[in-house]
Amino acid sequence: MGWTMTLDNDQRSIVQRILAKYLDGQALDQAVELWRYQYSKKPLQELNYFVFEIANSSELRSSRKQIVHDLQHGLELDVQQNLNHEPIPQSSPQKTLATVSSNNTQPHHDGIIKTADQIAINELFQQLLQSLKGQSELIVVLQEHLQGSQITPQYQHAFIHYVQTGEGLVEQFYLKDVLRQVINTLYTVMCDYFGPMKSDRYMAQAVAQIDQQYPAVMIKQYL
Repeated sequence: MGWTMTLDNDQRSIVQRILAKYLDGQALDQAVELWRYQYSKKPLQELNYFVFEIANSSELRSSRKQIVHDLQHGLELDVQQNLNHEPIPQSSPQKTLATVSSNNTQPHHDGIIKTADQIAINELFQQLLQSLKGQSELIVVLQEHLQGSQITPQYQHAFIHYVQTGEGLVEQFYLKDVLRQVINTLYTVMCDYFGPMKSDRYMAQAVAQIDQQYPAVMIKQYL
């Protein structure tokens, strides 16, 4: 799974120093606390989810990749420096930084899509949900459509929780068949509110923006 660490004072200061280039005041304090309590013990590749949560304004969305890069570079360097001062147990060989970095671009072996695609899918979800923002009884309508789909209850509940709270989806959610069904469900919900023509336009605009931001992902494979 990559490096897993406990955030000590030095690592916390690294996170704060890096994020200070992008956030300030209460937003910066909240981001550091979010890291401390939810992400400090998770693998470095989950930085993508952390940044997705904190960089949710229109001004910061375009900087997400750079924020992830800056955090990963700073924390990997700190971890490597610590490893250089500790003996490596013979019975538990350590992964190299190259191995950790490669995990961000390689598909998972259990059918879960690669991390870059997960980020793009999250962005697509946000674009589509933004178009539905403020619609009456949205959660009720969404639940009805999810229940009428072939999506299993655990994924239905996970997505509703995601929409209601904005918290990240668990990694097990990112199966291509599940994602296709969820995107199709969102489209049918949009059709209920806007009709097919307007929904097609919203979908096309969202896909075009994702294609521009993440050209290597080929987002249309999930539609």
